[in-house]
Amino acid sequence: MNKLTKGIALGAMALVSCATLAACGGPRVLWESDFSNGNGEVFGIYGEIVENNDNTITLKPKIHNTKSTAGSTYFEEADKNYDWVEGGMAVNFKVYVDSEALTNGEYTVWSLALNEKYVIEADEATGTEASEDINYLTELPVFFVGTNDGVKFIYSETGVDQDDYVALVNTDEAVTLSTGYYTVGYDFNTDTDGTVKVTVTLKDNGGKEVYRSADNEFNVIDSTQYDGVVSEDMITGLRYLWCVRTTQDVKVQSVQVTE
Repeated sequence: MNKLTKGIALGAMALVSCATLAACGGPRVLWESDFSNGNGEVFGIYGEIVENNDNTITLKPKIHNTKSTAGSTYFEEADKNYDWVEGGMAVNFKVYVDSEALTNGEYTVWSLALNEKYVIEADEATGTEASEDINYLTELPVFFVGTNDGVKFIYSETGVDQDDYVALVNTDEAVTLSTGYYTVGYDFNTDTDGTVKVTVTLKDNGGKEVYRSADNEFNVIDSTQYDGVVSEDMITGLRYLWCVRTTQDVKVQSVQVTE
């Protein structure tokens, strides 16, 4: 059964599913899609979505503003904001890596973006009423890049567009991957001073961790209110998970948000 759930619906599920409860040995699931009944509409906006017969979907690239991009999900939120959980939360998604297709110079870049709550103060002189809007704040990309030494993976707080993707992963921090399914994890946590940090992990299909970043601070990219290191009081929620740059079809098995 494909579960696309949030909030109260998960409360009902918790009565019969220990997997939704931290008390049962795991994080509480806030939202997920495993694509077992298709549901390719979870992704959209850019490129074609193909529903496969093995409980996966394939995101097919499309040229948008001269860039090759593919599907994006807003976690089924019409306002493009999945509410932030105080103290931190996690996003995981499982994708297939084909080392024969992702050859030297080919790449797939995923990016997870966060929102800020933009506050407009009331101004009696101009008649402006107080209001709030949701705007983009920052994003955190991960890179799967084909090289002469195989497919390499890295998280890097840098631009999704690179002059040389191979050079980006030419570092001891990157890991080399074989063909198979891998789960990318973003684990956010909030320090006592309010600074938000993220640890990015990559696990193979057997659940073995093959990559772990440092517990990193990260910076605001675009805001009229904030700059510098991101803190929790800046964040209102998750914006999107986007296969933002790719030269390949990308197979996705699942996406999950937990706390």
